[in-house]
Amino acid sequence: MILNQRKQYSKCKSTSSLSLWPRLVVYLSSMPDRWKRRVKVYMVAIMLVSACMTYMHYRYLTETKLRRRPLEHTSEILRNNIHGKVTEVKDEPKAVTKEVNAVIKEVTAITKEVPNDDEKYLGYVCVRIGCNGWGDRLIGILTAYVWSIIMDRKFFIMITHPGPLTDVLLPNKVNWNIAVPSNLRAYTNIRLMGDEEFVESIKHGAPKLMNITSKYIAFNNNFDHITPIGQNPVFMAKLHKHGYNMTNFNFRRVLHDIYTELFKLTPDLRQRLEIVLYQAKHQGQKRLVCLQIRIGKSSTMAKDRRHEVNKHDVHKFWEFADSHVDSSEDKIFITTDSETVRNEAKDRYGKRMLEIPGEITHTDWFEPTKASLGMFKLILDFHVLQHCDVIGMSPSGFSALAAYQKRPFEDVYLFSNHEFVLCPDINSDEHCMTRLGPPPFPIYPKKANQTSKPIPSTAYPKQNHQTQSNYNIPNEANQTKPSNTRYETASIDYDQTNKHTVFG
Repeated sequence: MILNQRKQYSKCKSTSSLSLWPRLVVYLSSMPDRWKRRVKVYMVAIMLVSACMTYMHYRYLTETKLRRRPLEHTSEILRNNIHGKVTEVKDEPKAVTKEVNAVIKEVTAITKEVPNDDEKYLGYVCVRIGCNGWGDRLIGILTAYVWSIIMDRKFFIMITHPGPLTDVLLPNKVNWNIAVPSNLRAYTNIRLMGDEEFVESIKHGAPKLMNITSKYIAFNNNFDHITPIGQNPVFMAKLHKHGYNMTNFNFRRVLHDIYTELFKLTPDLRQRLEIVLYQAKHQGQKRLVCLQIRIGKSSTMAKDRRHEVNKHDVHKFWEFADSHVDSSEDKIFITTDSETVRNEAKDRYGKRMLEIPGEITHTDWFEPTKASLGMFKLILDFHVLQHCDVIGMSPSGFSALAAYQKRPFEDVYLFSNHEFVLCPDINSDEHCMTRLGPPPFPIYPKKANQTSKPIPSTAYPKQNHQTQSNYNIPNEANQTKPSNTRYETASIDYDQTNKHTVFG
């Protein structure tokens, strides 16, 4: 009997010495069938949760690797990964090349400045879905910057959705890349989406905003505050002291100045822009005719609720482009939200057509990874439109904000009510910046010497165009290092919930 007990004990001891997984298999094999099914479900659920957590952790590490590493490590990352920016470097400090200096400047722009305890901040924040497209975001950024000047606060931008803004745009004359708190509870959130009452209150000093004393303000807006600000004597004095010309001060006139004060393209995107513009006019005699065609709700943009251009009107854009082409050497640049329209343009114009390659996306409606990659195409499209000789655009904040940075501002046409209308002069009280809402869109006022009817798409007057041989593309030689003045900024995005937007 004692011998049998010892044998059983020895058998149990050998079983217990097995590793965890064999013991688990032995245990599961002895379970009833109903328990086995339940355990399988639990194990599958645990594996799925583990996979999701692993993926989220990987995304976090990928997105924050530059911010988490010291400056010297970040510099090394850029040296190894920025294509065409770094050549072979000799050991002697005096032999450091211009390319390396450019990389160091870029590292400085990416490295965030630590907030000052004695300063107060106002900026634009977008860390999740709901910020809308680039047009709405840019209006929020520009108005937030102007308010930061008026309120004597440092400006920052904190955009992380769908990806960091510094992937495509870097600070230029104003350093807006500040390491502000990531916890949104640290901010006083001023959200003025579609708030027309606030626009009216600007002439009375905007007490709703000016009376805030908290350290951090997250300012979200999609209305033109800049034009009414230029009508308030107190605010005008602040802006004049900052260096702005207050003569005929309005959103459309200062858009170009503020944008270039805040932003410059990353070296990679600047190089790509130069290539596109070289293809357009490398002989100095070609003209670039640009079309921005926003169809609206389609198979490409299923979440878009508006129909901007009827599919039966697309041919009028082709007629518009054909009427402004002077020779077979002229190029036609196309940007659109419809894959169908893009393919139709390729079939029609062939090698004469220019476009930025890439998938058509929306900054707020697509999966973050895809939308983040789409930001490269979006920003390049935005900058190419600024260099066009002729622009034919559909009602869109994106195209209007690009067109009003065109210098000189001429030959810009808005497609409205099935016809093209010549946009008034930039100094005029009339404008082509549309109310972004459900159609129909109004026909905007025309110049005094323009006919009362919209210009037919087949009878566009050709003017004596003086072709510019060069495009003013910012480069390392004329770009200013971000200043350490009190007007420093960090990326900011705002959520859009209103049903319409007013530009300018």
